[in-house]
Amino acid sequence: MIPRLGEESPGWLPDDSHPLLFGRLQVSLNLPGRAFPARMTEAARLALRDELTSTLWPQGLPPRHGLLARLGGEHWEFLSERWLQEPADWGHGEALLVVEEGEGRDTLLVGEDHLRLGLRARPEELEEAARDLDGRCRTLEAGAGLAKDESGRRLVANPFLCGSGCHGSLVLHLPALAWWGQVEEQLDPLYECGLSYRTWQEGFGDYVVLENVRGDAWPDGEAPPAEGPVLLTLRRLLEAARRLEEAERSARSQLKRHRRLEVEDRVLRALALCRAARLMGYPELVEQLSLLRLGRQLKEAGWELPALPGPFTRLLLSLAPAHLALRGDAARDGRQASALRARLLRAALD
Repeated sequence: MIPRLGEESPGWLPDDSHPLLFGRLQVSLNLPGRAFPARMTEAARLALRDELTSTLWPQGLPPRHGLLARLGGEHWEFLSERWLQEPADWGHGEALLVVEEGEGRDTLLVGEDHLRLGLRARPEELEEAARDLDGRCRTLEAGAGLAKDESGRRLVANPFLCGSGCHGSLVLHLPALAWWGQVEEQLDPLYECGLSYRTWQEGFGDYVVLENVRGDAWPDGEAPPAEGPVLLTLRRLLEAARRLEEAERSARSQLKRHRRLEVEDRVLRALALCRAARLMGYPELVEQLSLLRLGRQLKEAGWELPALPGPFTRLLLSLAPAHLALRGDAARDGRQASALRARLLRAALD
């Protein structure tokens, strides 16, 4: 990851044609008979890291790796925006982050748990990625073993994820549901299924993160599934996402029937504003790019709109505050950063 910090956007971001932007899968694991890293000595943490490394990479680590402790505060925010990670309060000084060659994935050794396997993937690659994570879990279980309770559920630092240790999240763009004020109506019932949602970028309801809040990927009293709990967690999320996508398509048909002129007006105003702006704050950028991304999809669906440049999804990250700060020629997100963001946005839309 560290040699790639200067890149504008990660390779796993999709184009603008699908309501599902991308997914994130994460599974936390612990070895039996060991304390959590926060209660380990430094020597024990380093020994644990070496044991995990030799089990998962017997031929040696992938080419790209580095200590998280080398990153400054501005880089942590960059990682939060780019990789959707939130640093913990302990353990990261000795944590080893591995980004495997050619993949948008990471492995955190010695964090809150002994091991965290995580990755981000395009929608069409999520199931294959989930099988890969389940396979790595089986490799570790066959070697060092996994910490479990009497019923066979995995034990992790986050009590809500005990069971499978899995956390999955899908980022969806639902502008038509947000237009009609139906986001909460569609998503609130998911709490009964062990799922939750939150806004993704700057509090705008157009972009929603759908995620599981429990690690119980199989019913009480049943043995762990043979096909893997990460894959089961993902399938639960994808099924909910498919229902939301159907609701989004229905809301868009209502827009075409009742609000077509207003939608086209707002999309074209957003395009004109982005092409002419000399100052652009990030919250305003998120709002305008939501409209442009919607317009691009509506044009693909047959609406008579002018050609819209893109992709707009990548601009959401490449023009975020910490990305601009990494360039070294912009302040955090003040006037100088707003001017730089507007200039880069105009260049991208030419």
